Amino acid sequence: MILYKTQIYSMFVVLTLLSVCVFGIKEKGKENKIYNLVLATSFINLVFDIWSNYTVNNLQTVPAWLNRFTHVWFFVSMGTIFYFLYKYLVTLVEIEIKRPLKGQILAFFPYFLMVILDIFLPIYYKEEPTGNYSYGPGPVVLYICVFFYIALIISLIIIHRKNISKRNRTAVILAIASLMAASLFQFFAPATLTSSIGIGLLCLWLYMTVANPDVVMVNLLKEETAKADAANNAKSMFLAQISHEIRTPINAILGMNEIVIRESKEESIRRHARDIKSSTNALLSLINDILDSTKIESGKMEISPDNYEMANVFNDIKNMTEFRIKDKNLELIFDIDEEAPSMYYGDDLRIRQILMNLLTNAIKYTAEGSITLSFRTTVLEKDAILFFSVKDTGCGIKDEDVSRLFERFERFDRKKNRYIEGTGLGMSIVFHLLSLMDSELKVNTVYGEGTEFYFELVQPVVDMEPIGNFHEKIEQTENELDHTCSYKAKDARILVVDDIEINRRVVKGLLHNTEIQIDEASGGYECIERMSIVHYDIVFLDSMMPDLNGVDVLKLLQEKNLCKDTVMIMLTADAIVGAKEHYLGVGFDDYLSKPVRPEKLDKMIFDYLPPELVEMIPEDELEDATEAEDACNLPELDEFDFEIAMRNLGNKELLMKVLQDLYYFLGRIPLKINGWYEKIDEEESRVLYCTEVHALKSSAAMVGAILLSKTARLVECASKEGNVEKIRVLHPILLEEMEKHRNRIAKILPKDKVKSVNASKRVVLPFFELLINHLQLFEYAEADKMYAKIRTYLNSEEIENLLDELEIHILNMEDDEAIFTIRNIMEKLE
Repeated sequence: MILYKTQIYSMFVVLTLLSVCVFGIKEKGKENKIYNLVLATSFINLVFDIWSNYTVNNLQTVPAWLNRFTHVWFFVSMGTIFYFLYKYLVTLVEIEIKRPLKGQILAFFPYFLMVILDIFLPIYYKEEPTGNYSYGPGPVVLYICVFFYIALIISLIIIHRKNISKRNRTAVILAIASLMAASLFQFFAPATLTSSIGIGLLCLWLYMTVANPDVVMVNLLKEETAKADAANNAKSMFLAQISHEIRTPINAILGMNEIVIRESKEESIRRHARDIKSSTNALLSLINDILDSTKIESGKMEISPDNYEMANVFNDIKNMTEFRIKDKNLELIFDIDEEAPSMYYGDDLRIRQILMNLLTNAIKYTAEGSITLSFRTTVLEKDAILFFSVKDTGCGIKDEDVSRLFERFERFDRKKNRYIEGTGLGMSIVFHLLSLMDSELKVNTVYGEGTEFYFELVQPVVDMEPIGNFHEKIEQTENELDHTCSYKAKDARILVVDDIEINRRVVKGLLHNTEIQIDEASGGYECIERMSIVHYDIVFLDSMMPDLNGVDVLKLLQEKNLCKDTVMIMLTADAIVGAKEHYLGVGFDDYLSKPVRPEKLDKMIFDYLPPELVEMIPEDELEDATEAEDACNLPELDEFDFEIAMRNLGNKELLMKVLQDLYYFLGRIPLKINGWYEKIDEEESRVLYCTEVHALKSSAAMVGAILLSKTARLVECASKEGNVEKIRVLHPILLEEMEKHRNRIAKILPKDKVKSVNASKRVVLPFFELLINHLQLFEYAEADKMYAKIRTYLNSEEIENLLDELEIHILNMEDDEAIFTIRNIMEKLE
């Protein structure tokens, strides 16, 4: 009687679950429908289980055909449960991978065979005091079928474990384990009839973790959220792409318009050209805001910290706002704390962007009066709290509008401010940038009198030297462009150790007028070899090189007693807080950060050389040199800040030489970094990859290629952190920026110094590998872009037909044929 109760309770549980799932879930997916079949079959199985228990224990009174009929359908329903359980798991996998699994028709045949055999094979019955039970070929076929599907389910879980959520995987495993445990117990003790408990637990486990209405609703919500996110991402991607593409013709318009302004002698034409320039700059500013907005939405806006001087930040802001301030007859007041530290560690580009947005906003809404930019600091142990404030005497904001201040595309007093340009994106970008920097924007405003925006940032202090008088600091910064060395040292001898030729050339170029004897070494071992032969007064030693880093080289030199009377100076691009103390601690006499500044290099050499080797240059010769340098006109190039380059290099001649070196360097380095990128999962390859990118970062910064330098820095940081996923995202972006900057440099180099497009075909091979990757992942939009990029490199007649064939395969989405053609092209190129 107890066994009957167990079966009845199990049947009641299954019937309840079936009712809830059939009537309680309105939106049913394929997996829910199959689960309902599992429940229905389980209910039928329990009905036949109860009835077969009665018939087998009453063999004398129940007709033989009825007893056999009952047992056959009990066996068939049990096999059906496991078949539907397998199909349930297959459905979960197919939903995740978004395609049907192959060969599923074959999985039906064992079930079909089991049904046929159980109908025709004999079933025997055994009578015992504890109860009667069935045995023979029929039950054996059932057990074989059950274990076959259990094996299929386990193999499916193992093969597609990444495509089955942990919750679903756990549910199926527990369900099978419950049923297997109950069935095995009944196999060895047939009279116990515990399989009904296993059936009930199987249905309950699946319901509790997979198919109950709450879970179904959560899954539906996730699907809708994913669709909304996909639509939003598509919109953001479209905006980003279209904004990015528009920048190219706008820059061309600005360039051609600038030529008109400079060359035209007719005032009316010059006035129209100035209007074009003003409107185009406004459009370019809008596009930049849209790009930043889409980056923020997609989570791609990142903070890239580095050393920066606060005086340079304010100087740049002054230069960028000067025209607008004068145009509206406003006064821009800089209220700068003279005792504030001069240098910090943070993302100065984003700080500039925040302040520029606030100042631009203030200028728009201020008709007369002044705008005040205030800066104060509170110094802690190693950090400082920076307080920034932008206060205007404009129209102010109504109290009810303040809450909507940081919403995108919002503008206030539309009737009153209808003639003011802008979209309202600027304040939203400021809000999000400050959030990324763990800060927030605050506002004080009086409608009709003016507005003050202010915020605080915590930044590590790099140099505690006070910033001093801001206006004097600006003059000093401007004068650095005219820096001329004031001494000569013909008998002095120094060694420059750096694996990058550009960096060695820069140091030699900066010291050209000093007439110092300068030797070069491209690595740590070459440095040791040279110092074992020649005595040097000063050695500049790079920190990151492929063979030995600077610290290891110093240790070996100290062991060999080769640097006893030589000043050892660390040359590094990692000018982080505490770097100087670290390098002094390991034995260096001093350290010089890259990019090398002429005045710092000259001062360091002057301080460390013995006085008897130094000869001062007369002042009249210095003045002539400065006047000659003033006569140099700097070239104009997108994404290059040649004012920064001139601060680093000192003269135009050296700048053009270094640009030429960078042009060749950008042609070679993709091959190197792509070689290490292929094995980026290995730590050794990651270190070498990081070394190459580190070199690119400092070389780009040297010539004012700030965007390329910042991109390389992001990749370098990801490499040091071992963040392979981030490297994979940033690597193609870095390659693209290198290509763009190389093409830009080519525009200002003499034609005989520029390599033809097909002169270095190996450069394009890594792009073919990326194209194959896009095709294998069915990313056809990216494949189209990569193919277009490849065509900008290759115009060779010998592979023209293959390239045309490849284009057709990509357009027709013929992946295998396209990859075969790519391999053919790569073989010819190699």
